[in-house]
Amino acid sequence: MTNARRQSVAAVVLGARVSKDGSPCPAFQRRLNAAATLWREGHVLRVCVVGGVLWGEHVESVAGKSYLARKGVPAEAVCVDAWSTSTRGNARTAFALLGDVPIVVVTDGYHMPRALRCFGRWFRSVARCPVRSPWKGRARVREVLAWVAELCRASDGSNMLPPPAWSARGMLAREMELCAGVRRVVFQLGQSVPVEIERDGRDAEAHHWVLRKGPVVVGTARARIGGDGVAKVERVAVLGCFRGEGAGRLLMGAVHEGLVARGVQEAKLHAQQDVIGFYKALGYVPEGEVFYEADIPHVAMRSRLMGSVHLR
Repeated sequence: MTNARRQSVAAVVLGARVSKDGSPCPAFQRRLNAAATLWREGHVLRVCVVGGVLWGEHVESVAGKSYLARKGVPAEAVCVDAWSTSTRGNARTAFALLGDVPIVVVTDGYHMPRALRCFGRWFRSVARCPVRSPWKGRARVREVLAWVAELCRASDGSNMLPPPAWSARGMLAREMELCAGVRRVVFQLGQSVPVEIERDGRDAEAHHWVLRKGPVVVGTARARIGGDGVAKVERVAVLGCFRGEGAGRLLMGAVHEGLVARGVQEAKLHAQQDVIGFYKALGYVPEGEVFYEADIPHVAMRSRLMGSVHLR
């Protein structure tokens, strides 16, 4: 795979129906086969499969990743969006996972015009890889109705892309699922943290924060306030393509401000060893020796919270 042959950073495969046994339907298989060929021939570095649960009980993107593994595409070359269920949602979450990189969209030919319209609002460089599929029956009806809805949104101005401004604040209840998706991508898929550790059943007793870039949820954190008045900051997660832009500092600033507003004067956390410097810059001081959680080295850290000093 040489630089001269790389046309796009990632192939984005749009999900489709998954059968009861967890296998992709024939149309979905054709899309995945096309993406696997792009990867094998060196035209893309990664494959991003998008699509949550729309029919049945199987996650489209997860089924797609398993299928790609059988076609020789390694797991580390595949990322998945496990929660979006529309073409517009596919585009938003693909952008959240990949950032603004050159992509090639892989979907059925009849679906391609609408897909390019949606992805073109987020990505500046969008190539296409149309897959030949029969356009009849349910597919024809669904695509026509989707175009009608798309044109209606365009006519009332709701199709305009909001400016990608950063914001960090306390999480709303309806955002919990999106934040859970960020944690799933960062911890379970990115760091192989077992689901029973990441989903520890303590979300209900915690305060939560959300980080957005424009309308896209790109980060989250939670904190639990103990009986001693010390808050334990946990599950700090920012999607990889948005790190290095001050996103983590903005998110932690919102966390600290929220804790101070609740009368908390001290916070503690378990920092992964490779981000100790980040937390030191926020005023956290290491305590004790390195220990392991989910087979990842951590260090306990603690900080005094003084007003909104961490927001500056």
